[in-house]
Amino acid sequence: MGRAERRKAERRNRIENRKGKILMSREEIGEMKQKVSNNVSSYNVESLMTCFALAEHRLYGFGQKRIMRSLQYIDNLMGAILNDEATMEDYMKELKDETGVVIKCDK
Repeated sequence: MGRAERRKAERRNRIENRKGKILMSREEIGEMKQKVSNNVSSYNVESLMTCFALAEHRLYGFGQKRIMRSLQYIDNLMGAILNDEATMEDYMKELKDETGVVIKCDK
């Protein structure tokens, strides 16, 4: 088999190997990973806030107004963190100092 025939066979093999595959750029893969990460984070936040609101209702009989007030307050606390006005460590220290409660999640 001559050089031209080998190159032709290699090209044919490359084309055959690509069939049925999806080619994506690094940017597209990165965007896809970011979307998945955001979706997971959003789901975790929704789950936590839902459980918190349901606990308020079940334990203390809170209605819509009180629950919404609590959720808005939590949103404001998180907003302060996102705006660099406070840190999570500040909140954890305040919670521990004032109530003795320490929140710790193992991964």
